[in-house]
Amino acid sequence: MRILSRISQFVYLTTLLAISPKLKNLDMNYCRLSGVIIGAMVRECVNRNLVLELDNLYIRGNTLSDITGSVLGTLLAISPKLKNLDMNYCRLSGVIIGAMVRECVNRNLVLELSVRCYHRCYGEEMCQ
Repeated sequence: MRILSRISQFVYLTTLLAISPKLKNLDMNYCRLSGVIIGAMVRECVNRNLVLELDNLYIRGNTLSDITGSVLGTLLAISPKLKNLDMNYCRLSGVIIGAMVRECVNRNLVLELSVRCYHRCYGEEMCQ
């Protein structure tokens, strides 16, 4: 049942984005999203050739420690108008953020973006 719930979440999110092409603000703070869900949503948006009109994306407080930097970079690529990305308290490591930056560089993305990504240390691995 839990896997079905995850599948439903990314299908609903992708459908929401597909039927709301002019959506400017999306607040998914503390929605219990995982990197797997966000990754599946981003891949599905790419498969549907969606270009998001988002100005603001708030995903604060979701446990995204299992997301890849490539997925985050792709999210930025399909959201060219994004101005604010709030990823505070998402348990993102420096490795993930570094991979996101590399993905953006590899895609030659030029961003005018404010990114908030603060976390408290939850263990040795998060503080390095």
